[in-house]
Amino acid sequence: MKRRQKLLAFVLFLVAASAARAELTIEKIQPAYGRLGPLRKSMTVTAGDEIYFTFDIAGMQADGDGKVDGTI
Repeated sequence: MKRRQKLLAFVLFLVAASAARAELTIEKIQPAYGRLGPLRKSMTVTAGDEIYFTFDIAGMQADGDGKVDGTI
């Protein structure tokens, strides 16, 4: 249970930190089984289990060459 609370607190921190800059927002935060893995249907984890999060960044602007620059 504590691990789940820590993960949730971390995700909320990321959302708050990104919203404080410019007009960028992190949207559609979803737990996943790996970097490119399928989405998790629940946040239940067991000892030694890894959990990844997928998300979209909204509000990022491209430069004249169509490139973006950002750091997470």
